[in-house]
Amino acid sequence: MNRRVTFVRSMMALTAALGMLSSAQAQNKPLTPEGVTIVIPLAAGAGKSRDEAVKAMQNIAAVIRKQPGLLDEVLMENKNANNKFSHVHVMRWRDMKNWESVFASAEFNKAMAANAGFFTLDGAAIYTPVK
Repeated sequence: MNRRVTFVRSMMALTAALGMLSSAQAQNKPLTPEGVTIVIPLAAGAGKSRDEAVKAMQNIAAVIRKQPGLLDEVLMENKNANNKFSHVHVMRWRDMKNWESVFASAEFNKAMAANAGFFTLDGAAIYTPVK
């Protein structure tokens, strides 16, 4: 399986997990679930520092924030230093079509190519609201 297919599957899984995270709410705020959530676990690449990995992740997130259909996104740090994955990128998209269209963006593909060596990802989880 090529790298792009693996990445797409990973990012799709991340969307699902992001949906669950974004569904968390304060008790006094009504929940209005929509879209799909992508959750992608990330770690620094071989021989790269956490700071280098975070900068690369932020470079890619800056491009993702410009994409149509993105409802919200956040890069979160795992505070358990012993965990394999130091970060998780959570994104909520209007629908799967918007999420999938990111991979057709020349700017996104350029950002991925320039930054991909700084971190590794392990699949993505895709979540949708329970209705």
